[in-house]
Amino acid sequence: MQNLNELIKIQNDFVRSCGGYWEITEFDQEVNDMNRAIISEYHNQNPECCVGNINRYKETGVMMRKYEGETVYNFEWAFIVSKFDKLLSDLIEKYNNNSKESLDLVFDRIKELDGITFLWV
Repeated sequence: MQNLNELIKIQNDFVRSCGGYWEITEFDQEVNDMNRAIISEYHNQNPECCVGNINRYKETGVMMRKYEGETVYNFEWAFIVSKFDKLLSDLIEKYNNNSKESLDLVFDRIKELDGITFLWV
């Protein structure tokens, strides 16, 4: 089994070999499968991890919740962090309520939490 850093390197190398994310088509599901492998390994290393979204797609949509090892579908989650973080949750909520809070603050907080963001095709 590969560790998290190896999985991320494999994915980055694959994306580069395709010419970048913009060159990967929706018919190429390898990136999505790699995202699922990264989520699974992240969960192995951080059993209290949470998955989340930044954009609210419906009024009652869940923005962040504990990941329990279930199957992740394409486009289901935008990021994963090692544990629930109230500040991140609040920043996402403010962003979705048309606050003047910057989207950069959300991504900065994910990075501070050693989180990983996902691009799906």
